[in-house]
Amino acid sequence: MKDNYENLINEELITFFSSIYIIDIQSDKVYVFKDKIIDKELTFFDFMQQISPIIHPEDLNDYFDNLSVSKLEYNNGSISYKYRAKENDTFVEYINYAKLFILGNSKIVVSASIKNNEKEDSNDELELIKIKLNNIAFRISDVVLKIYNALDISNNESTREYIKVLLEQLIKEFPEFNYQMEKDMTSQVSRGKDTLMIIDDDIMTRNLIKKTFSDQYEIIMATNGKEALDIFENIGFNNIVGIFLDIMMPIMDGFAVLDYLQQKNILSKIPVITISGAEDKKTRQKVYQYNIADLLEKPFNLEIIKYRTKNLINLYRTSSSLNNMILSQHTDLFNIINGIVDSYIYDNKNRIERVRKYVEVLMKQVSNDYPEYQMLEYQINKIVKSVDLYNIGIYLLPRTLGKSGNLSKEEIELVKKHPIFASDIVKSYMLQFRDDELYKYSSNMILSCYENYDGSGYPYGLSKEQIPIYSQVLSLAIELDEIISKDKNIENEKILQLIKEKENKKYNPKIVATLPKVIDMIK
Repeated sequence: MKDNYENLINEELITFFSSIYIIDIQSDKVYVFKDKIIDKELTFFDFMQQISPIIHPEDLNDYFDNLSVSKLEYNNGSISYKYRAKENDTFVEYINYAKLFILGNSKIVVSASIKNNEKEDSNDELELIKIKLNNIAFRISDVVLKIYNALDISNNESTREYIKVLLEQLIKEFPEFNYQMEKDMTSQVSRGKDTLMIIDDDIMTRNLIKKTFSDQYEIIMATNGKEALDIFENIGFNNIVGIFLDIMMPIMDGFAVLDYLQQKNILSKIPVITISGAEDKKTRQKVYQYNIADLLEKPFNLEIIKYRTKNLINLYRTSSSLNNMILSQHTDLFNIINGIVDSYIYDNKNRIERVRKYVEVLMKQVSNDYPEYQMLEYQINKIVKSVDLYNIGIYLLPRTLGKSGNLSKEEIELVKKHPIFASDIVKSYMLQFRDDELYKYSSNMILSCYENYDGSGYPYGLSKEQIPIYSQVLSLAIELDEIISKDKNIENEKILQLIKEKENKKYNPKIVATLPKVIDMIK
């Protein structure tokens, strides 16, 4: 495949480009070329990490968006655009040319850049003319759009008619300007102004932050958590690009707001910057468990805040753009996986509901009994949601297993791999929900819930604290369901006896000690 890439460079790219990248979407590889030879191989994430600090923050989102397959397909397979990149403590303008190729079943994006001031030195006049025309069309369409907008507020009728005639002549002579202008109009109408939300009961803090950012963003303010939630419910999150959140507030504090944002799966999409006063260490540790973007301690430097916030907003935007690109390119795969998951849940609905209930009861009690296992309520809720697909690996095994009687050695080894099959399915399935914590709990739980406390389980033979506590709880919940389902009239003492026999072998003794406290709820 690398030879194919090098041939692609030789055949399709002009040597004057200063940087060339080949992005293989399916294999998640980015190849960096130097003198038509592969100089470096990266994952797309590493490529993003390497490129992001170099590109001007205002150009970062467009840079990655224009590399997406969907964007290139919409533009007939190729696109050129300007961006600024850091060079010797200043930003230099570049032009990037991206083109989509099909190699077998793979979609390949070729990305090549050239300094804007180097265009005149190129021997490839045709390519230069194309780049120039694209930029001229963009600039003129932008001016045309602004003139049309100005016409809406002008009161001079003769001026309005004169400008309209000029524009009509321009569009008639250059139809591509009209096409570009319509695209720009659609973009501007559909996108509201970027908005920052400030949630703080201290009027001085609210006004300081507002003054710092009002020249760049729309500002919405709330004096407590309840007021903020009402605003979110009314306007949603479409144009909100950042949230400043005080922790200690009357009526409803910052933790309640964080719980709400967590449930709405917003924390992975919009940077939340919490504002802390003289709270104790335990409070700050609790804040960080919510996966916030940053924590500011009063008093704070407004210039530093302005810089950090801008970088965070660009970082989250880039991440969202990449997620959109990945999702759009794997639609068929998601449809297949969703079909498998839907069938599995339909077949196992009652069992899933029972195991989910047992996990919730046990996790709350274990969290209450042992500080080292303590979890917040929203985390337990995520864990409970992650239970559903715990046994989907069995669902993927061949139906002929054990048909000849006892399982063969090869069949036993195959069965031991079913958590790996399940984890792969779940990882792919969870990508579409864009919830990092749900992704983590689901994949870890399913991969390790068949491990035993003494290390005798599968697929990896993990033991004790190597096994996440929520996986240990799920393991016990699965066995409780099997015991109770076989005999609905079984006595509590008998259940506890059966579990006690496997203490220190299959189950963590701390979880076993917790079970008597909740056995009535489970029954």
